[in-house]
Amino acid sequence: MMLAIKDGDLHVVNGEIQAVEGAEEIRQHIEIRLGLWRGEAFYNVDEGVDYADLVMPAQDRRDVLGELRRVVLGTPGVLTCTLQIVSQGPATLTVRGQFTASIAARDDLVRQEFGPITITGEG
Repeated sequence: MMLAIKDGDLHVVNGEIQAVEGAEEIRQHIEIRLGLWRGEAFYNVDEGVDYADLVMPAQDRRDVLGELRRVVLGTPGVLTCTLQIVSQGPATLTVRGQFTASIAARDDLVRQEFGPITITGEG
């Protein structure tokens, strides 16, 4: 279970930090993973998107989408995903998508959108 993060801040309901689960938890996990540059996490240098060497210099959108799809599909519970590049510049990338995931605790399948996520600069 993750904390609900809305607009970059913790989400507080009735004076308490709200915990999320299910589709919202997976959506947040995807967005956090897509915002992480490979090598940025000290606890796992293989975690994250290879923005510096693969995504930002890529000439072919299929290469970019392939790397992003790898990260989304590596999110626990995610079974399928579709991704769309909303905009792309020399140092900026904005993506959004949709995922289908299995929530094992409830034996449910969920589908939800995520993004847009904008990545800028260097990690």
